[in-house]
Amino acid sequence: MTKKILFIIDFSQNSVYFKSLAYAFTDNNYTVEFLFLCKPGILSHELEKKGIKCYCEELSGNIIKKTWKGIKVLKKLQKINQYNFIFSHLTLPNLICSFFQLIEKKAKISVCRHHSDMYYQENIKNGIRLDKIIQALAKNIVVISEKSKEVMIQQDKCDPNKITYLPLLYDFNLYNLSPSTSKENTPIKLVFVSRLVKLKKIQTIFPVIESIKLKNNDINPFQILIVGDGPFKENLIQNSQKHGLENETEFKGFINDPMKIINDSTILVLLSGSESSNQVVKEAGVLRKTVVACKNVGDFDTYLTHENAYLLEKEFTSNELEQLFIKILSEKEVFTEKGRLLKESVMQHFSIQDQFVKYLTYFS
Repeated sequence: MTKKILFIIDFSQNSVYFKSLAYAFTDNNYTVEFLFLCKPGILSHELEKKGIKCYCEELSGNIIKKTWKGIKVLKKLQKINQYNFIFSHLTLPNLICSFFQLIEKKAKISVCRHHSDMYYQENIKNGIRLDKIIQALAKNIVVISEKSKEVMIQQDKCDPNKITYLPLLYDFNLYNLSPSTSKENTPIKLVFVSRLVKLKKIQTIFPVIESIKLKNNDINPFQILIVGDGPFKENLIQNSQKHGLENETEFKGFINDPMKIINDSTILVLLSGSESSNQVVKEAGVLRKTVVACKNVGDFDTYLTHENAYLLEKEFTSNELEQLFIKILSEKEVFTEKGRLLKESVMQHFSIQDQFVKYLTYFS
């Protein structure tokens, strides 16, 4: 008998991860459907092209009203379709499913947590409270890195028997860009892709690049591209001006699919001290790009090494960051090899063709 699975998410942006899961489950004789708690968008259109049914219900009101409305929508869909599995992602869908599983006895309902200690580091008290409500109610919790599991057990005091680690998996054939190669006589393009918040530590780059520029006869060997939006954007603009780098810094804003910009850049830089399983780093790996990141953050230690990336300590100093970029300037010839090795590591750990059995086991 064909099993039925419903994914619940509240964003419409394109996602290779969700497309990969949906197509893989379909290929394994599951009936796959999606409930979007938002307006239709790129992802729902892409899924529907493949014959996957998508429901879109944009919820309004505060978090309590949205949760109540979501429970009613989910109850109606479950009555009609009788799903065997319901799998939610991110806070609002997880909150809805956590309450819904109190009244639904037939389907296996799982909530997926996508962050580790971000709320603690940013002191987002409401986020911490909602996480604890979800974790107290939910019977089955999926995490996308062991770091998330560690935080939930140690800081949230969550029952470890509820938690299952399932890595983010991708069908890398769905990425249709050919990796570009950077010319050595052009400025090295550093690209940052993230929410613009203090925790991401993008601000640490400006005094470092200014210092390198002054030591290089006022010639800057780097171009800085910042992709994303958030409350720290104005601070970053002021920092670029303060350190005389406004002409070498470009703020791209939020971009639904940053792959082309990553492809046209030389190095992806992610200095964040809090991640769970960062998708952008994996996408840079697919494009055989050089990556700068911190050790002991998220799942980086699973697939990033000194051979395939440039790694910093989690609490790096300005001097350590500067020395790293001076080293990068002297090692342009190794970028191609680091990128090749990173792609191999990403493919080994996150290919859906090789690792999907973990999902099939969980949803069996």
